[in-house]
Amino acid sequence: IQMGFSYKTMDVNTNPANDDAKWFCSYTFYREDGSEIGQWKKEIDQSSATSSGWVKIETAVSEISLPEDSYKTIVRVVGGKDATGTVWADNFVFTGRDGWAGQIWNTQVGVPTGWFYWLPPNGGNDGQLTKGYENTIITDETAYQGLYSLKFKDLEGLGDGFVGTVKYPIGKAVPGAAPVRATEYSTDMMDVSSLQNVKVGDIIRISVWIKGENLQPDSALSAGDQWSVSLTPIFHDREGNTNGWGQIWASDMPFVFPNATSFDWMPFYKDVEVVEGATSISVRLHPLGKFQGTVWMDALKISVISPTDVNGDNTIPNTFSLSQNYPNPFNPTTIIQYSIKEVSNVKLRVYDMLGREIKTLVNQQQSAGRYNIEFNAANLSSGVYFYRIEAGNFVASKKLLLLK
Repeated sequence: IQMGFSYKTMDVNTNPANDDAKWFCSYTFYREDGSEIGQWKKEIDQSSATSSGWVKIETAVSEISLPEDSYKTIVRVVGGKDATGTVWADNFVFTGRDGWAGQIWNTQVGVPTGWFYWLPPNGGNDGQLTKGYENTIITDETAYQGLYSLKFKDLEGLGDGFVGTVKYPIGKAVPGAAPVRATEYSTDMMDVSSLQNVKVGDIIRISVWIKGENLQPDSALSAGDQWSVSLTPIFHDREGNTNGWGQIWASDMPFVFPNATSFDWMPFYKDVEVVEGATSISVRLHPLGKFQGTVWMDALKISVISPTDVNGDNTIPNTFSLSQNYPNPFNPTTIIQYSIKEVSNVKLRVYDMLGREIKTLVNQQQSAGRYNIEFNAANLSSGVYFYRIEAGNFVASKKLLLLK
């Protein structure tokens, strides 16, 4: 890690005899539990009362190496209780791992309190934003609701990035209050910071309005979901934003845009089941790696919905599963439903009683979601058959009965 700062002094006490009379700058590194890992401390020159100008102090790259990951780093400029005079400090340096950290973070986009971002090439160092993400900004040029929207402009399809919320609690009990429930896009859907009384197993709907321009929909044919913008909900096992990240579940959930080079404001949404252990949620607006074009995003809303409102194509499960086909017995068609919780190579095949493969229904990579596959047995004889799924490390099989 390279650390440093610049300073200048005026009328400070000279040649201090002890620490109480000294001025210094320190970088202190802490673990997630709040205990200290270590500190870099550099005293400010007090051999004369006033410096001739700005003085720069830096470590050499690799001079300081952390023995473990630092969850929190605090930079201090300190005057001891007996120190006197005036000290200015500026240009704090904090870089490492090939420049992953920078000096100016989360200022160019203009996100409000409660939001942050990670944009190429190294997160949030505003002087180094690339691949079209340097054009990302909160703008008043158009909005679906209110005065402002988030704009990703002229993305080049060379990497992904996101603008996201911090963590907000989802399960806080409010006496006498019911969960905020809403039907699709109704006006009583809430800001992400407003969920309450939400419990494990509830289905929450997250919606956002999007406007598109200068899109290249033909790219979707070759890039698949990676030519898209996704909603990325994340469940956490802790509240508060100085208490560790605590991620227990997350999924990039791509939207399907109209097959057009531009479209006006449209609503998009995803439904997510609250997982076991979740106490808070954060949400990211997330152009994926191959997306090209310009989008404005506005009115991110969230609510609890009833199971009858759920659109299966928009629900992301938190487990792998294979359901019993329906109807069963059947003639000649039946539906096989399965769920995958993450991007997987999926194989779904039908076998006869002797283990011979009858038909391959699915053999491709699929995104997380719930799927309904029709099996047509018009050319088969009555009898018992088996269907088997393989998705990553998940394997399951069930019987089906054909009666003609």
